[in-house]
Amino acid sequence: MKENKFKDYMKEKNFYPSKKMGQNFLINQNIKEKIVDSIDIDNNDFVVEIGPGFGALTKIILSKTNNLKLIELDKRLAEFLRNEYPQIELFNEDVLKFDFSKINENEFKLISNLPYSVSSKVILKVLKYANFKKAVFMIQKEMAERIVAKCGTKKYNNFSVLLSITANIKKLFDVSPTCFYPKPEVNSSVISFEKNKDFDFENFEKLEKFLLMVFSQKRKTIFNNLKKYYDLEKINNILKEFNIDPETRPEKIEAKVYEKMYLKFYEN
Repeated sequence: MKENKFKDYMKEKNFYPSKKMGQNFLINQNIKEKIVDSIDIDNNDFVVEIGPGFGALTKIILSKTNNLKLIELDKRLAEFLRNEYPQIELFNEDVLKFDFSKINENEFKLISNLPYSVSSKVILKVLKYANFKKAVFMIQKEMAERIVAKCGTKKYNNFSVLLSITANIKKLFDVSPTCFYPKPEVNSSVISFEKNKDFDFENFEKLEKFLLMVFSQKRKTIFNNLKKYYDLEKINNILKEFNIDPETRPEKIEAKVYEKMYLKFYEN
């Protein structure tokens, strides 16, 4: 649907995008198809779409599989979607409070154009609680760059490390603000990720908490950040075990080292 037609349609329905919900509707058909193609859907796949809006991706997904469920917070949009797609189960709920056990499938694929303000929270939520096999999300470009940031770079932080340990992530392509209505003030990027099957997700919150401590102040050394939480002798012994100079800053340590080290701090 082209931008002018999209505006006319919303006026006809007396619908205006909610800034509070971060609603920017995708109107570029090529980008819609490119996003759906990125998740490799076949007719046996079960798909969950988060925040489908007016169904920009929904219609394309349904051309590939009928196994689809929707999670939409906005009551106005939920009503529209139920009228358009009465055959699809829709949950009119906040995904951040959603119980993913309601999705009665062994594995499914996730797809969404996420509101920028909650994108990191949604990613953490699905990693912790959703039994997905692949996810494709559109998020703010700056967030995508932090997620895939490499060790030693300015954007490398606790979130970069957490996701690189718990998931296999790829930044696929960027999306211009002109592809949306209304136009966001920033660029977007599409990422794909799959859970790291070698990681024990029972330890997810331990790793998450530990990395928040380590990166609590990036300009400080790892030792100075950790001394607020642990015994000094314990810190020195573990850092020595991993050949880490106490004066090293957190962004200089590879994610694979954190992956081996964090559980040591939870031992007695």
